[in-house]
Amino acid sequence: MRSGILTVVVLAVVLALVAGCNPFGTTKTEFAPHGTPFTLNPNIAVSRIDGDFSSYNPNGLFQLSLYARSLSGVVEGDTLVAGLFLVSKTDSVQHMIFVKPWVISVGTIDTVIALGCYCCNSGLHAPDSVDAYEIGPVTDNAKLKRIIDIVRDKDVTSDLVTVQTAVWQVTDNGELTQDMIDQLNALPPDTSHLTR
Repeated sequence: MRSGILTVVVLAVVLALVAGCNPFGTTKTEFAPHGTPFTLNPNIAVSRIDGDFSSYNPNGLFQLSLYARSLSGVVEGDTLVAGLFLVSKTDSVQHMIFVKPWVISVGTIDTVIALGCYCCNSGLHAPDSVDAYEIGPVTDNAKLKRIIDIVRDKDVTSDLVTVQTAVWQVTDNGELTQDMIDQLNALPPDTSHLTR
């Protein structure tokens, strides 16, 4: 009887992990984005930001699509800075964070920009196309800022999982172990000059 219960528990954990959430993880109330407000170029109008599994962006383990257009009649740009949160509008879905800055450029009609970013709150669902986001603050969390500082000149495309694990280590547990710092420091240098 006890082995049957154990089998059910193990199966439930495996199914939950495959579904993209950790049943023993945190809830959004335990980690919420906070920091310095971010002001986007006022000549850029964002119509929506959604989860996006339709394509792959090499600078983040997960992807969102930002729909925006210029209000000035000419191409407008801005930089979405490293540490900027994209805040989920749904309580059951993870917030997102950039560990690298993103330079965006939009025209006078809706431009769709694929944003590579990382999830916070591993106990919640990963973003899907029905999940909406808004631009949030720039983190003031010292440990998240440490991750950003370490990977500033690193090729994160070489090991997206390690970077994601480091973010979750901070957002889920409030920690950043020396082993994880060593793994981030071991990432190869960014020689592509394509990182934003």
